[in-house]
Amino acid sequence: MPSQSKPHTHSIPSTPSAFLPPSILHTLTLPFSFLILGTSIAAAFPFVTSASPQSDVRNTKQKHTKPNDSTDQPHILYTIPLSHYALLARWLLRLSKTPVTEVPLAPVYHSLYTLRNSKGKSRTVPQLLLPSGHLLTSSTEIISYVEEKQGMEWLFPNEEARTMCDELGRDMGPALRAFLYVHFMGSKEGCGKLVGILGNRRYLSGWQAWLVRATFPAMRTVMIKSIDLDNPKTFQTSLSTIQSHITKLDAILATQPYLAGQQLSAADITLACLCYPFVFGEESADLLDCTTTPALDDRGIPESLRTEVQWFRETRTGQHVVKILKGAGREALVPW
Repeated sequence: MPSQSKPHTHSIPSTPSAFLPPSILHTLTLPFSFLILGTSIAAAFPFVTSASPQSDVRNTKQKHTKPNDSTDQPHILYTIPLSHYALLARWLLRLSKTPVTEVPLAPVYHSLYTLRNSKGKSRTVPQLLLPSGHLLTSSTEIISYVEEKQGMEWLFPNEEARTMCDELGRDMGPALRAFLYVHFMGSKEGCGKLVGILGNRRYLSGWQAWLVRATFPAMRTVMIKSIDLDNPKTFQTSLSTIQSHITKLDAILATQPYLAGQQLSAADITLACLCYPFVFGEESADLLDCTTTPALDDRGIPESLRTEVQWFRETRTGQHVVKILKGAGREALVPW
């Protein structure tokens, strides 16, 4: 059992400014990237109101389905490939052997699809379109669907597991997202790495990957404003939330092997999915498009984030995340 977390002085990165990109090149191209962004959205809108393009669809090779399934038609999963909430949905659907067709979408542009699917009610991912035509618009709904319809009652062995899933998804997920984005978007080094992560050509169609690169200054502005990253209080609030959860989870894992008791549950899988970008190891190298060498500085991680990653990996919670990710294997994590 790892030792109790040592006191750690957290790095405070520069607060990213929405309209001051961290390089002269980004500053000069900001108006043009907004123009491309707006033109692309206007041009794509009629296109995405019809069927999703086949070039953006990744089909599962799984053929096994539950005998009690009402249909063998694939479910359609809309994701941002690297979203930790999308990873949670993908992992559970794979565990349940649900036939899935995944539609990977670029950040910001994803809302063209999700707003269309939900008739303007939800812009977030993941979304799961069932064969019946019913749309699930959150990872929480997808977890419930997998548990009830696909025969995976072991996900929630007790109410503690369910409560923990809700708390992690509601509090720690958004806090980790804001925490990581502040570190990445506040420097030229971080923005360069983020472009490669968000525009990963292995998971996005060619035109979407190109759009990420061509419009990144505008996308960066939209993302900073949507998460309120240029407000210094956002980082402090996120850090406080992360610290309090890790303290609580470390205490739980000091007395039992899994979060909800003696066996793996949805709580452990949820924690691993939400925290996978925070470990930056071989467990998440494929998703984050980084190398698997021991030195963190070889992976393009902003300097302000390196000590944070090392600190997290040494906590009981961080080591638990690494264990769960390693146990899942690569096939559970990467997009279809």
